[in-house]
Amino acid sequence: MNRNVRIPHVAVDLSDRRVISWRLLAAVLAVEVVLSAAFNLVVFRSEWFLETVFRPVFVATGGLVGPTLLVNAVNVLLVLVGLLILVGGLRLRDLGLERSKLPLAAAVTAGLWATIQVVGATVAYVQTGSVALDPLWSTAGVGAVLGLLVAQLFGNALFEEVLYRAVLLDQLVLKLRHRRRGFLLALVGSQAVFSLLHVPNRLYQGFPLDALLVSLGMLFLMGLLFALVYHRTGNLLVAVGVHAVGNAPTMLVETPVSGNFLTVVLAVVLVVVWPVVSGSRGSGPQSSDEVRPTA
Repeated sequence: MNRNVRIPHVAVDLSDRRVISWRLLAAVLAVEVVLSAAFNLVVFRSEWFLETVFRPVFVATGGLVGPTLLVNAVNVLLVLVGLLILVGGLRLRDLGLERSKLPLAAAVTAGLWATIQVVGATVAYVQTGSVALDPLWSTAGVGAVLGLLVAQLFGNALFEEVLYRAVLLDQLVLKLRHRRRGFLLALVGSQAVFSLLHVPNRLYQGFPLDALLVSLGMLFLMGLLFALVYHRTGNLLVAVGVHAVGNAPTMLVETPVSGNFLTVVLAVVLVVVWPVVSGSRGSGPQSSDEVRPTA
C-alpha cells in the first residue's frame, strides 16, 4: 500500500516525477565533472578556442553570445538532453521545466531586477547627490553587458538550477521518500556537490587554497538559497531568474552597493514572505513511498 508523505512549507510537488537510477545519477555527475574540467582547464585556457571559436561568435552577435552561453549549451545538450531525457527517459517537467510557470517567473525576475536598480540608484543619490549610468555600459558595450545576463538566463543559471536543484536535489528527495530528515539530507548533500563541482572553475581563475575554501563555502550557501527559493515557490524558473540576476545584476547606475548583495537579500526576503504574498501556506510535495527507477 502506498502512503503519501508531505513536507511542511515546501511547495514543489514531486508526486508525478519519474525517478532515475543511482547509476545514471552518478553517470550524470561524472560527465559533468569531466565537462567542467575540460571547459575550465583546457578550453578557456586555449588561445585557439578563444580566437577561433568564441571571439568570432561574440563579435558577430554584438556581445550577446559569449563563451559562458556556448559552453552551457554543450552542457544542456550532452547532460540534460542526452543523458537525462534520451537515456533516462525524463520529461521536461521532470527537469522542473513547465511552460505554465514561465509568466510568473518572468514577472518575479523582472521585479527583482527592477528593485535592485531602484535601490542602487537611491543609495547612489543619497551618498553623492546624483545618479550616473554605470560606466560598464559604455566601456564594454550594451551588447556585451546584456550578454552577461543572457548567458545566465539561458545558459549557466538555467543549467545549474535544472541539474543541481530539479534533478540532483529532487531525485535524492524521491529516493529518501520525502521524510523531513531525508529532505534535509538531500538538500545539504546536493548543494555540497554543487559547490565542489565548481573547483575546476576556481582553479581556472587562480584561487589560492584559502580563497578556494571560502568560495566553496559561499557557493554551498548560495546553493541552499537557490534550492529554498525553488522549493518555497514551487517554481524552478523563479530560482533560475534569481540565480541569473545574482550572477549578472547588469546595474544601470553606478552605485556603491553591490547588485549581487542586493539580490541575495531580496532572495532571502522572497523565501520568507512567499507563502504570504502567494496566498498559499504550501503543505509540501507529495509522492508515494514506492519509487521505481526509469533508467
